[in-house]
Amino acid sequence: MGDLYYDGKYPGLSSAIQRCYPMNMNIMDVLFHFSELLSGHEREAMDHTFAEYGDRPPFCYEDCRILVTGIPTQVYHDIFGWKQPDAMAFFTLDYKPIADEMLEKYGYRGISLIYLFDGKKRLVTIFSPREVREPGKAEAMAEELTDRLQSRYEEKLLGDCHLYCAFTALSDPVSCFEDIAPAFAQASELANCAFFRMEPMTLTGNRLLEWSKPVDGMYLNERANALQEAILAGETAGTAAIVEEVFLTRLKQSFQFRRVEDALLYFKNVLQTVELIHEMPERQDLDRLCDLRRYATIEACCRALIEAAVELCREVGKAGRHFSRLTKEALYFIHGHYMDELSLPGIAEHVNVVPTYLSSVFRRETGETVNNYLVALRMRKARELLASTNMKVAEVAQAVGIRNTRYFSACFKKEVGQSPTSCTKTGNPGAVKVPGFLLCL
Repeated sequence: MGDLYYDGKYPGLSSAIQRCYPMNMNIMDVLFHFSELLSGHEREAMDHTFAEYGDRPPFCYEDCRILVTGIPTQVYHDIFGWKQPDAMAFFTLDYKPIADEMLEKYGYRGISLIYLFDGKKRLVTIFSPREVREPGKAEAMAEELTDRLQSRYEEKLLGDCHLYCAFTALSDPVSCFEDIAPAFAQASELANCAFFRMEPMTLTGNRLLEWSKPVDGMYLNERANALQEAILAGETAGTAAIVEEVFLTRLKQSFQFRRVEDALLYFKNVLQTVELIHEMPERQDLDRLCDLRRYATIEACCRALIEAAVELCREVGKAGRHFSRLTKEALYFIHGHYMDELSLPGIAEHVNVVPTYLSSVFRRETGETVNNYLVALRMRKARELLASTNMKVAEVAQAVGIRNTRYFSACFKKEVGQSPTSCTKTGNPGAVKVPGFLLCL
């Protein structure tokens, strides 16, 4: 590791690393042993470590708190190009001196380190009072540390960029060794909330409870339907407004990652459905677009989604094809339930019309009967499964909603021109003869 740290770019770094800790341990030993502590290592092992090096713990397990801070790894690594030596230099020359000064100023003792978990580097300080402190001092210390750290980030990394900042999470106090790892887990989860509120601030469990305004699934479902209607109508302003409302007005205040993932899934389904209805080939990698892990902030996520939705909205406007609400609802239902035992009466019941009326409208607007469309969709899905998996023909038939294997084989040969067995992973997948407006996703 020593070869990674060089004084040419960071004058004085080597000597700063050597005197980084008062204990008789080198920096890598410190980082390793305290990372073990935060991960829930056995107390006996930690006590042995301190005994081996002739030092007592730099903090008391009772009334201990854990502070997690910094800028998300993907920001300084992927956006600003920092490497491991840059991160270590910032920790050694900038963060640790500030943290040590804050601990001294507010009457705490502790240790600071870089902890790596889930591919994310975090600046961590574990600390406890030198004596009993009045409530609120830990929060005040964390806030001042955050402000000081933000100034260093602006000087060393961010420059004029105001999209990212230091975000600090502070755990609840713990009373024993066994609570250290859970407290660190709590602080780490709080630190992830920088996604929702990228501001130089300190977040605690109590503050999160006060600020959080939960979003329910019914709201997301309703807004997804509204978004689909806006895109299909070619309303670019309305489309952007709905996405912004969902992500920047509601989800931003929810601090609920689970609901953000739900919203992304709804968004993905809406775009796929619109592309289906308008016979559009896939223009984007929707899996990547709707992957929460791509985004450091909810604002970045919202911008990407608005751009994709508005682009599709414009394409819809150019296409000029419009279906009635009845046909759109039928199409959406068919694509969501083709693996079930669907029939014209069942689909008609779902859209609240009699089968003959649905059949008439669907054929007039699409040029295909409901049954022909359903069969062609099932055969396309079957061809994809046969070509990409090791599923047996009977299993594929079940997966696309056909319980009779002989009937499935007959339908497949009629649509594809080949038997299912000849279109397996090792065979020739052929080409499905789909109706004129069935989108091949």
